[in-house]
Amino acid sequence: MRKLFLTLLLIGSIVCAKSQNHDTTTHAPSDTSKTFYRVEVEPSYPGGVSGLFMYIAKNEKSVDSKGVVRISFTIERDGGVSDIKVDQSLSERADKEAIRLVSGMRKWRPGMQGGHPVRVRYSIPIKFPME
Repeated sequence: MRKLFLTLLLIGSIVCAKSQNHDTTTHAPSDTSKTFYRVEVEPSYPGGVSGLFMYIAKNEKSVDSKGVVRISFTIERDGGVSDIKVDQSLSERADKEAIRLVSGMRKWRPGMQGGHPVRVRYSIPIKFPME
């Protein structure tokens, strides 16, 4: 039950983060350095949301705090992750662990706009300790 709740919390947070869009154009982007907040085809982690949840649960190290770190990052056109930032801090140690987790992720399937891969800003909550 608790895992189901955490999974639903993660999915809800991702959906909320994506709804804060500023650009919804449907044509191919001419500026490849532009970062989108909403796109026609959302980026996805290998294995989907459950794959992302399993990656975090498997790789998370113990920290001195209980709670949530909200972290945002850019998924690049090649699926790599860059520009990692803590949006909601918990503690210095938890924040560093959240950054470590995101920077160690496998490549995502990139977001698509107009049939072309684009940079997409993404935000997720990371709960400590993961249960």
